[in-house]
Amino acid sequence: MEKLLNEDLLKQIKEMLEVMKEEVTLHYFYLKGDENSTLTKQLLEEIAPLNDLIKLKTYDFNKDQEDVNKYKIKTAPALFINNNNLGHGVFYGVPAGHEINTLLVSIVDVSNPQAIFEEEVLKQINNVKKETNIKVFVTTACPYCPGAAITALRLAKLNKLVTAEVYEIHSNQKIAEQYNVSGVPKIVINETKELVGNQPVEAFLSEMK
Repeated sequence: MEKLLNEDLLKQIKEMLEVMKEEVTLHYFYLKGDENSTLTKQLLEEIAPLNDLIKLKTYDFNKDQEDVNKYKIKTAPALFINNNNLGHGVFYGVPAGHEINTLLVSIVDVSNPQAIFEEEVLKQINNVKKETNIKVFVTTACPYCPGAAITALRLAKLNKLVTAEVYEIHSNQKIAEQYNVSGVPKIVINETKELVGNQPVEAFLSEMK
C-alpha cells in the first residue's frame, strides 16, 4: 500500500512530536468498508510509530458499543485523543490536508500538562461553571480551520464541563447541512450561538458565558 505521508513529511512530524511529555492514546472508531475510515486508519498508523508515547487503539463503531458509549462517539470515523481522561474532544472525519495540524497539535497538547494559555485566560476557562458544547465545522482545504478546531479542543482539555466536536464536513455532510454550514470554520456553541472564522479564545469564552 502506498504511503500517505512521504519521508520528508514523516521526518518533520517526528521532530514536532519530540516535545511530547506523557503517553497519549488515540482512540480511533471506524466503519468497516468505509473509504474515509480506511484512509484515516492508514494516516494514524503512519503517525503513531513516530513516538513511543503514542498508543493507537481501534474500535469498530458498529460492534464495540461499550466503547462507543464510554467515549460518547456519535459517528465514524472518529478520533478521541486521551491522557488520563483529560477532557473530551472528538475529531469526526479525516484529519488530512490542513487538518493534520489539528491532529498533531492535539496530540502534543494532551501529552503536555503545562498551561497552554496565559493565566488570565486560564482563569476565565476555569470560571465556566455550566456544561458547554462546542462544535467546529472544518474542511481539509481550509488554512484557517485548524486554529478554530485546536482552540475548541484545548478548551475541552482544560475544563471538564466543556465538550468539543470537530467535524470535517466532507465526511459529515448530513450534520453540516443540519447546521447550515456555508463557510468554514463555523463554530456553534450550545446549539444557539455561532461564530465564523478563526476566532481568538476570548471570542469563544465570551459566547460561553
